[in-house]
Amino acid sequence: MFALLMLGLGMAAFSDAQSRAAGVEQGSEAAYSLAEAALNAQIFQLSQRWVTATTPDASVCTPANAASTAGCPDPTSLAYAYPRTGPATCVGGMPTDAWGSPAGTQWATYVRDDGPQTTTAQLFESATDETQPAYDANGNGSVWVRAVGVANCRMVVVIAKASEQLLPISFFPQFVLNANGFEVSNSGKKTELDAKGNAPQPSYISVRCAGLSGPGAQTSCTNYSNSQQIASGPNYANPPASSPAISPSQLAAFKATAVANNTYWPVGQCPTSMSQLAGPAGVPTYIEGPCNLSFTGGTAYSQSQPGFLVLANGTLALNGNATFYGVIYALNSQGCPTGSSTTCPNGSDVVWIHGGGQVVGAVDVDGNGTVNLGDTGGANTNLKYDPTAFQTTKVLGGAAQTPNTFRILPAGQ
Repeated sequence: MFALLMLGLGMAAFSDAQSRAAGVEQGSEAAYSLAEAALNAQIFQLSQRWVTATTPDASVCTPANAASTAGCPDPTSLAYAYPRTGPATCVGGMPTDAWGSPAGTQWATYVRDDGPQTTTAQLFESATDETQPAYDANGNGSVWVRAVGVANCRMVVVIAKASEQLLPISFFPQFVLNANGFEVSNSGKKTELDAKGNAPQPSYISVRCAGLSGPGAQTSCTNYSNSQQIASGPNYANPPASSPAISPSQLAAFKATAVANNTYWPVGQCPTSMSQLAGPAGVPTYIEGPCNLSFTGGTAYSQSQPGFLVLANGTLALNGNATFYGVIYALNSQGCPTGSSTTCPNGSDVVWIHGGGQVVGAVDVDGNGTVNLGDTGGANTNLKYDPTAFQTTKVLGGAAQTPNTFRILPAGQ
């Protein structure tokens, strides 16, 4: 009986030890799964909103602040997929995060610049990277993402580098002019639209002519006086580009890129000079409007570094040698020509280039909006094709985990 009793006690102790080990392993697995999910959720947020000095992330995201803080993972989704498990208190106290996330929090994420190229850009170092800014401060398109998961009194911390994905705008229709129609409002023989300009080959002219007659000389769709007013043309795209020129998701990429690079003008704020239309090379400027912009003189961008302007709601008039290098894309969300005289001061003309004003690049107008060219003097061609901005402009295409950077951190990191 004594031998059997001792054998039973031994088996019970072994079973209890195994049960405890299984519980620890289960807690560690649950914490790891939660940490990895939080990491992926944070990288998804970076794909929607890349972190710059203009759009930094929170110093830390937790379930307590994520819902009200831009750039943090969705706490509702994480709570649904990974409900809280384990006791409210743990033997020896709740596990603590080396970076100081609140005790007892279920998960936490941190975004940090990867630091100088010579130190922590290639290899994560906890003490150094903890103090780095919560955005891409060195501008190399990479940040460290650190995530913490807590389950059943177990904590797991993971790390990975996230890289910004920039995409060329090959999806944008690359015509010197893309609109419902255009007009050259003077009757001289000076070239007002140069379809070849600085390009190796002439561009097509894309006109939809909805509700208008033409295309052809002196028609309501393409109203010009003589063939000398259009160099290297006119050759019309058949079929013309559709309207809108790009999809909502592609437009959102332009906006997200502008927001991240401080070239975004929110509703009610309008540029007051040509120079304010320009931003860093290869970065679009996005104006929500409503803005009826009119500039006499001044320059935006340069021929060697052209830009890309998105005008969501409003019109643009260039006069008096005002020069824009790059692409002007007017969404015409105000609905010209059916809008009021306030929203559509030039009738159906959304882009108006007169009096020596010039665009060296391309002009695109959505809807039934048109373009008006006309120069009573001066040497400038009002619209001169240059495809460089189509080739150099890039927009945010998301963010992705950099291969071979994911790992579980040891305690204390």
